[in-house]
Amino acid sequence: MSGRLEIILRLYSKNKSQRLKTYIAFTPLTKLSKEITMQSDKLSGTCACNQVIYELDDSGMYCQACHCLDCQRISGSSFIVNIWIEANRVHLLEGNTQQVIISAGRDQHTLTMCAHCNSCIWSRYHAAPGNTLFVKAGTLNPECQVAPRAHIFTRSKQDWMLLDETLPSFESFYDMKKLWPAKSLKRYQINIQESASI
Repeated sequence: MSGRLEIILRLYSKNKSQRLKTYIAFTPLTKLSKEITMQSDKLSGTCACNQVIYELDDSGMYCQACHCLDCQRISGSSFIVNIWIEANRVHLLEGNTQQVIISAGRDQHTLTMCAHCNSCIWSRYHAAPGNTLFVKAGTLNPECQVAPRAHIFTRSKQDWMLLDETLPSFESFYDMKKLWPAKSLKRYQINIQESASI
C-alpha cells in the first residue's frame, strides 16, 4: 500500500429519508485530490453529536478568520473561521436546529445551532447586506477543509496568537472590493440584488 491512501468519503443523499452512505476508496495520493475535486465541489459537515448534517454547494465567496470577542466567545476558542456563503447554497440534510440571537455591536447576530448538542453550525450577521450566512469551517468534515484567506478584527486577538504573515490581516474589517476575487464580488452583488427584490 506504499504511496496509497485509504480514505472514507461520506456521501450524503439529498433525500432526507436515506441515511448517509459510506464509500471506501484506495487511490494514489497524487490522484486522490484531483478525483475529489472532479467528483464534486460540494462540501459537507456535521455538528459535534452528528445529528445535524448539512451540505454546501461550494466553498463560498470568501473564508476568513475572525478574532472579534463575539467569535471568541461563540467558539470558546481564540478565533473562528467563517465561510461567507449565500444562504441558498446551504442545505440542512438532517437534524433539528435552534436559533439564538445575540447583539453584535449595534446590530444583531443570529446563531443557528444543533438543537441537541448546541454546536454553532452557521450564523447570520444582520449588518451584512443580502441573504448570506457564515458557516463555521470547524464543522466541516475532515475531507472538506477550507483555509482562511485573511484575518480580521485582530485588534482583539489573543496576545499569544501569532498570525500567518502570508495572509492579510486587519485590525477591524477590510475593503471587500480590494480583497475579494472578482468572481466572489459578482456573486455577492447578485445575492444583494436578489434579496432586495424579494
